[in-house]
Amino acid sequence: MQRIWIPFFLVLCMMGCGFHLRQPMIAYENLPNFLQIESKLKNPQWQHIVRAHLMEAGFRVSDQAPVTLVLVALTEEERPYTYTALAKVAEYQLTQTLQYQLMDAHQQTMTPIIQIYTDRIYPFDERNISGSQQEKVLIQTELTNALLQQLTEQLNQTLKYLAS
Repeated sequence: MQRIWIPFFLVLCMMGCGFHLRQPMIAYENLPNFLQIESKLKNPQWQHIVRAHLMEAGFRVSDQAPVTLVLVALTEEERPYTYTALAKVAEYQLTQTLQYQLMDAHQQTMTPIIQIYTDRIYPFDERNISGSQQEKVLIQTELTNALLQQLTEQLNQTLKYLAS
């Protein structure tokens, strides 16, 4: 009689802990999570960066994939954000914008052009230009990582929606 209750108790405990509610942060197994990447960007390095990030996130990237991720445009902008009392720039705003769309195997549009962006504001010290430039490079790296994370999350959501 005790042998019957032990497995039942274990199953009941496992159902209560919520392990079955967790979802992986990678592409869903039942979706076409393998992509082909095409780029219309001026900087060919971005295609390699996106490919590496998507592969790390669980996507399979291949030239024979049924879904093509087309990187349409990438813009990076820097503009003054605030000024001092002497009308000098106190802070700059950096913005990165990526436009992309998904195409099927017959080059038919699956989604319209989707635009994602990230921005950060950083202080500018004209007395320490080299420090400000180093901070700018660090912030550009953070912007790129944030943009890639948004892209991964949106691809997961879009592919989930298209599969349903």
